Amino acid sequence: MASYDLIDAYIESLRGRVRWRHDIDALIAEVEDHLYSTAERFEASGIDRVLSERAALERFGDPTIVAKAYAATPNGGLAVPTESTRTAGWFAIASAILWVTVVGFWWLAGLLEPRYELQTGVASVAYAAGAAALLGATSSMVAAMLGLHRRHGGLGVVGTVGLVLAAAGVIGGLLAWVFTGWGTLMVVGTFLFGAALWKPNVAPQLPLALMAGGPVIGAVVWAALRGSQGPIDLTGLWGVHWFENQVGMTIGVVLLALGLLGLGRWLRSEEPATLGHPNQPIVA
Repeated sequence: MASYDLIDAYIESLRGRVRWRHDIDALIAEVEDHLYSTAERFEASGIDRVLSERAALERFGDPTIVAKAYAATPNGGLAVPTESTRTAGWFAIASAILWVTVVGFWWLAGLLEPRYELQTGVASVAYAAGAAALLGATSSMVAAMLGLHRRHGGLGVVGTVGLVLAAAGVIGGLLAWVFTGWGTLMVVGTFLFGAALWKPNVAPQLPLALMAGGPVIGAVVWAALRGSQGPIDLTGLWGVHWFENQVGMTIGVVLLALGLLGLGRWLRSEEPATLGHPNQPIVA
């Protein structure tokens, strides 16, 4: 292929602006093919090579405008990584660690006091530590979800509803003993949010599936175990069936934590987008 210096420089500039896309190689190959083909047609008609390149690039558009077009979403936002989405990655990782900490402390409390009567000092401290970790886990998760929402350029009605329900679950987490209440909000909210994330195919699919589906699987296991013991009393305290409750929660939390960890690592691995200029990252 003949050398097209202007087009090559344009391609490198565009690559720097859209390097955050997971399909960047295919995208760049498509742009290259289009620009080279257009320039070759102009040149074949007798136009000078440099003028042919300029005409092809003029038709394709300014790289800043093109980069924004590749980042635009149906909701009118820009699905790009920023400094704030990278920070959200830390919240996702912290939430994963704290969720596992919650079940660890509550297993300890339950083993010390099988009916969760919390008569011993150690059991009470373990339960309180788990409740504190729960508040941190849920709050960090909502912060991570806000970052994922921004990273996808907005998620529409379904994603927003999921985010609101999950946030409501954080408030319910202050009343940790009413686990069926805040737990239901978190399960439903996380699933709806994850479902909204799935369609744009921006986030890595496996950790996303674990985040969205993990709590649902845990809830199904919990319902099966509790149902095998008789009618499920949604208003009952944790200690009445603490083992069945804990097993269901542990399965859901571990899967959720793995998903959050994967999403957090992905968010942290991305460099902020540079739509306007390759050396000027978006920091919002």
